[in-house]
Amino acid sequence: MNKIKYLLVYTIPLVTVVAFMYDGIWSWATVIYAFIILPIIDHLLKVDSFNLTKVEADDALSSKFYNIALYGTVPVQLGFVIWFLVGIASQEMTGVELFAKTFSLGAMGSVLAINSAHEIGHRTTPLNKLLSKLLLTSVLYVHFFEEHNYGHHKNVGTHEDPATARRGEWLYSFVLRSIIFGWIGAWKIEHKRLTRNGGSAISLKNEVLVWQLIQIVLIALVYFFLGTLVLCCFVVASFISVFILEAINYIEHYGLTRDKINEFRYEKVNPSHSWNADNQVGRAVLFELTRHSDHHETPSKPYQILESPENSPQLPTGYPGMILLSLVPPLFFFIMHKRLNLYKN
Repeated sequence: MNKIKYLLVYTIPLVTVVAFMYDGIWSWATVIYAFIILPIIDHLLKVDSFNLTKVEADDALSSKFYNIALYGTVPVQLGFVIWFLVGIASQEMTGVELFAKTFSLGAMGSVLAINSAHEIGHRTTPLNKLLSKLLLTSVLYVHFFEEHNYGHHKNVGTHEDPATARRGEWLYSFVLRSIIFGWIGAWKIEHKRLTRNGGSAISLKNEVLVWQLIQIVLIALVYFFLGTLVLCCFVVASFISVFILEAINYIEHYGLTRDKINEFRYEKVNPSHSWNADNQVGRAVLFELTRHSDHHETPSKPYQILESPENSPQLPTGYPGMILLSLVPPLFFFIMHKRLNLYKN
């Protein structure tokens, strides 16, 4: 597939239109598409581990197409959140249909909100930072920006990183640990930044504080104008997006660790500290997030030129399938520990 493949991300909101507009089984459209259809296709298609040549990479960097595909997710995500909130406030449906539509928004948000915010957030301009945080606010997880960029990338593969899953750790306990300590970590990072520069952590210069307040205002507005039920659905949808994000964090670094050089330093991050997946559908829909080894070695590299490093740890299937596998820890351990033993020997 050529660069047009990255437009596959927009099939998710297209399917979500069906989930929002129709009732019954159609309310589950996004869930069925994301967690049944895509994993099957991703697993059956031939793995594509080829990397761009230098000429092709230069062409990709100069092409506006890749930015259009990426930034186009911003208005789509924000628009769908508004549609969902207003729509369920005025629409009669069963409890099951309501949960299905909520789940569909959550599934979409994990890709269009969090994954897009991740890619945009690694770009350094103030506008990119703003867009990334707006997307994260739409799933009530804006502290991810600080924790991921200044915490996870520094501490990945160590016990200091809440987003690195330890060998034998169940997904569910990992998600709880990563959410709690990731939130605490974001506050610590911002506190350290401000006090290092002689500022105060209790001020409007504290971006974690400011954006937490923005999230609180958003929650208050939803409650005031749309009511308790709509607010609960929004919070549940956001949690589903976050759970899927943390499931991805779980599989990206499961059991992989960095060696300690001395009492104060770990070895430099390299491709062996992240699981890679060259399955075509996951690569396209997630803006090459699945080429995670190269991303961690060079976080600022735009998604379209990420490579599949030689001898990097490879997952047995793409991210959509691995998320499903991680939901059954004994089966996940049975499959992954064999690969983990292979790469760690």
